[in-house]
Amino acid sequence: MKRWIDPIELLTRRSHFLFGPRGTGKSFLIRHANGDRFDTIDLLRSDHYLELHRNPSLLESFISHDWVVIDEV
Repeated sequence: MKRWIDPIELLTRRSHFLFGPRGTGKSFLIRHANGDRFDTIDLLRSDHYLELHRNPSLLESFISHDWVVIDEV
């Protein structure tokens, strides 16, 4: 199947959203294209969600790479 987006080309931009139905491979596509060069914050993980909901300023403590993916917004 041909993809409509080029995830490597997207990295030349400062930020972007990748919208689509759950289970269609958005997170897989990003992981496959970028390996371990980014941090992922999965808001379906209740510990992440609750901690950030209580204190949003902690977002920076979740980040150790230049690129961040916030999954399941």
